Amino acid sequence: MCSLKLCRLRTLILAALSLLVCSAFGQGTQEIEEWLIEAQAISSPEDVERVLQSAPDGLIVDPDWKDYVTSEADFGGWEAGKEILVATGSASLAADQPAQAGLTEDPKDSAQEILRRPEFRDTGPDKESNWLGMKIQQLADRIEAWLDDLLGDQELNPEAPDFSILNLASGLVKGVIWILIGLLVAGLIFVIFKIRWDRTAKKRGGGGLLDDDEPDRSADEWLEQADMLTAKGEHRMAVRCLYLATLMRLDEAGVAEFRRWETNWEHLRRIQNSPSRPDDLDVSPLTRHFDLIWYGRICKGEMDVAEFREAYLRVVKLLASQGESAA
Repeated sequence: MCSLKLCRLRTLILAALSLLVCSAFGQGTQEIEEWLIEAQAISSPEDVERVLQSAPDGLIVDPDWKDYVTSEADFGGWEAGKEILVATGSASLAADQPAQAGLTEDPKDSAQEILRRPEFRDTGPDKESNWLGMKIQQLADRIEAWLDDLLGDQELNPEAPDFSILNLASGLVKGVIWILIGLLVAGLIFVIFKIRWDRTAKKRGGGGLLDDDEPDRSADEWLEQADMLTAKGEHRMAVRCLYLATLMRLDEAGVAEFRRWETNWEHLRRIQNSPSRPDDLDVSPLTRHFDLIWYGRICKGEMDVAEFREAYLRVVKLLASQGESAA
């Protein structure tokens, strides 16, 4: 399919060359004038189709003229179809007017005058779209060559218009964009999970609640550490000591063994599933609060220390009550 300017030139050249024939016949001038007025008033794709179908027989066109108009209107919009229709009517009317007026002007001179008009000179692509059009065409050529190699030089659609390659290129570009968006989303998901994984790993410290180089301590020793750290104002560290002292008391009572390589949540799971756990014992709130203070670094100071000390004493009391009942 030729471009809009080439189709326009082709129509005008045909019109100009036909001046020699049509100058001898003055028929249809009024009909062409009325049709040209309708063409100049086109303002929608429907108008293009209506004016195209009502074209008078006196127009100077080639056999495929309507196909050209339809193709250009589909590709360039109704404005492109309107330009071709108006140009065709103007050329046909110019060819008929000398004969109607009885003028003796040489038809060849009239043809040359029409072709010299700026709007009918093909000066190449517009400067604004020259670079973009060239790049798109280069991309289309490369994609077409790649597809030919991939499919064994098979013609994808012999009857498709030439701009189908551009549509294919546009589809491929959209596909690449969606792939990039998918990769971006996958990357964000990976980063989120990695951050959560690193946070969990950090919680584990040296394999659990205790660092590798940290000594084992009894419940009483952890209480001493808590008192010392509270006096220094290191309340977050004191909370950790009180929580560990609580776990050590549960170990001593046979509820759940303390394992230095496990996290607070792993200890909670074993405590909750232990058949030796007192019925009124629930350390889930204490574990969540410890997680917030120690790993989330949100500590209210002496208030949190007092709360964990009370929780420790409550657990000790429950364990003692259970021991008395068993005795």
